Amino acid sequence: MHKQVLAGLEASKADWVFLCESDVLYHPSHFVFSPVSPNEFYCNVNVWRTRYPDGHCVWTDDLQQVSGYCASRQLLLDFYKERIDTIERDGFNRHYEPGPKTGRSMAINWMSAYPNLDIRHSNTLTGSKWSPDEFRNKMYAQGWKEASEVPGWGVVEGRLEQLLTRI
Repeated sequence: MHKQVLAGLEASKADWVFLCESDVLYHPSHFVFSPVSPNEFYCNVNVWRTRYPDGHCVWTDDLQQVSGYCASRQLLLDFYKERIDTIERDGFNRHYEPGPKTGRSMAINWMSAYPNLDIRHSNTLTGSKWSPDEFRNKMYAQGWKEASEVPGWGVVEGRLEQLLTRI
């Protein structure tokens, strides 16, 4: 995955890059964001994890994941080159995002006007949690909410397939 992101960054000519994934439905408001500093990572934490195929949705506070990152292309290039070097030298430790676990400072959180839907299915790289009890570190379950309806998307539970075919 890191090599795929790096290839995309190397092919891009943009000054600023939003990292996007194929299993996330991005609300148009996600892209209405203007980063301030080329030396900071920014992460949209307005995201609901959505279970495929039934569309049940869960929320946790401050959920930082690669699919929500925006930063200067150069900062991301530097991060991913360094990250790949570290993985090749030390092995992969299942940490994906810039932050203390990958030797970088935390991203600055922001929230789009409406959330993105992270579609969780059997082939996602990271595990899905559908109960706060599934978290080893309860800090990551803070703000736990469950919903069948999400602002900007309407009712999701029971109609996820319909939302996916609109794309």
